[in-house]
Amino acid sequence: MDNPKEIKTPADGDESRTLDDRLKDLEKQVKEKEDLYLRALADLDDYRKRVDRKIKEVEKMTKTAFLVELLEVVDSLERAIDSKGKHARSVKEGDRAIHRQVLDILKRYGVVQFKSLGKKFDPHYHEAAGIMESDGIPSGMVGLELRKGYLMGEDLLRPSRVLIVK
Repeated sequence: MDNPKEIKTPADGDESRTLDDRLKDLEKQVKEKEDLYLRALADLDDYRKRVDRKIKEVEKMTKTAFLVELLEVVDSLERAIDSKGKHARSVKEGDRAIHRQVLDILKRYGVVQFKSLGKKFDPHYHEAAGIMESDGIPSGMVGLELRKGYLMGEDLLRPSRVLIVK
């Protein structure tokens, strides 16, 4: 080994490579790996942006569909308001129809009312607005429902507001 930059490796046999050549190969490998890493980061960033755009698009479509259906209820209310002076007898029927229409829209979105009257008070589903006395209903039961509660699927959307029997 006259030249201190030459080394022999077992894999090379008698062929020797200079340290400079080996260093250049390693630097090239590092550069290739760095390029792969940077491309992967860019791909991930592009993916995140695409997903964010898609989420916003789906949210907008969902809101739009809901609002279009809600506008039908507004139209029905306006018709009911316009007709109240003309047909006072049919006002209650119109109000019931509008109520059914709203409940049907909510049902299409997975929202349903749940009954609380006569059931045992459950703080997960009921919001206590007060206490009442009753001879016919056992203590700890819901005696009066002031506002209905709603579920969206199995999740609580809004608790019912109730009076609890003392």
